[in-house]
Amino acid sequence: MRRPDMLNKSFAVAASAVFVAALTGCSVDSSAGPVSPADAAKASSAWVEIQQRKEEVSNLETLIAKKCMKDAHYKVFPSPIKAIPDVVPEGTLSLTEGEAKKNGYRLSEVTGNPEKDDDDGNLEWENSTQEYKKKYSVAYFGDDASSVSYSSPQGETSISTTGCLAEARKTLYGDLERMLRLGWIESNELKPLVGKKVSADPDLADVHKKWSSCMKEKNFQYGEPAQARKAVVSLYEKGEREKAKSQEMETALADAQCQQVSGYVATYQAVEKKATGEVYGKKVEDIVAWRDMLIKARENGLAALR
Repeated sequence: MRRPDMLNKSFAVAASAVFVAALTGCSVDSSAGPVSPADAAKASSAWVEIQQRKEEVSNLETLIAKKCMKDAHYKVFPSPIKAIPDVVPEGTLSLTEGEAKKNGYRLSEVTGNPEKDDDDGNLEWENSTQEYKKKYSVAYFGDDASSVSYSSPQGETSISTTGCLAEARKTLYGDLERMLRLGWIESNELKPLVGKKVSADPDLADVHKKWSSCMKEKNFQYGEPAQARKAVVSLYEKGEREKAKSQEMETALADAQCQQVSGYVATYQAVEKKATGEVYGKKVEDIVAWRDMLIKARENGLAALR
């Protein structure tokens, strides 16, 4: 049984758990026919709101869970997990000429510097006994004695219904099974399908050709913006930071100029909006329900911390 990383800020964590058999009633069959314009628009709007709410609700979840641990008399805590930025994020890789001239892709900030990276010195936690750490883990994450599960096309995922993390989620969402199902559908079933649709879109392919041709005139051989970034990342990963920084600035400026010439950003956004509507529109009731659940979770979290 696969268990998601419950401290992952990305909120693929939306996964909490459901045994789908009893809960598929509000799902729309993804194999159904074309999505109506109304459902596509409704789903796209809900999706935008979901992206706006996820991180805030995830942060509230962490604060409430930590309060629960303090109430249980735990005084020594592990350091928060540091989110690692995506060096080549999903979605449109928009870049203005001004941004490129000033900061390049900002890759030097997110690839890390081995010479400066060090442990943040949480000696209290490091010096805690293994017994304390084990008890802490069970108190926070719960155990397998009681859990809820969701069976998806990717397999079965589950979470414990015990422990402070579960208590925080109950405070936020109430129904853990419903939370897991809706969150998993949005983040893990539908989101990848949007990416595939975008990648296969002929309009985007045409723009990539225009962008690539422009880059070739500037002596860069890349098929699309993601490839340009990945080439610079590979230099940072090899430890060639000085060379990487120089190439980053040159590549980013050419990239930004060619995005402008090719109309990359406007085309990508239009293609993504269309794909989002078509994919999420097939589960519009679930997407709207997840949006509403996140809005209510935020209200509940803020109230719990007053």
